[in-house]
Amino acid sequence: MFFPATDALAGHLPWADFLGAVINTVTGATATFLTGYIGIRFTGGTRACLGMQQWNQTCSVEISTLSGVQGQRALLSNILDLMYQFGGLPHWGQLIDLNVQGRGNLYPRYQEWRQVYGRLSNNFSTRTFENALSVRWQLTTP
Repeated sequence: MFFPATDALAGHLPWADFLGAVINTVTGATATFLTGYIGIRFTGGTRACLGMQQWNQTCSVEISTLSGVQGQRALLSNILDLMYQFGGLPHWGQLIDLNVQGRGNLYPRYQEWRQVYGRLSNNFSTRTFENALSVRWQLTTP
């Protein structure tokens, strides 16, 4: 999940606020537990239309888990809800739409990407690079 490294207007760290909420959520999840780790890294911005690094300084929060733990899917759904609440962007290609689908419009250049893809795919008739996620998020469908 990706956040601006700093919020110049508000003067706080959005990713730190998010991590505080995640820790509270994980601690409060008494019916399950988080099996994995939480890591952060900082990157520069991207020129990609659907790139997650939409800010000059971006903080990536990675939550890696072991699958198959009872109740963990609901916990991860709650964490994804928090990501949206704190202004984060999901990572394309990961398990990012457990509970909310079709959020391509969160990316400022989403329409530009669809226009380019439309031209490259013969007006969406050639299903190049299509997968279940790209269909759910309306990236590769007209």
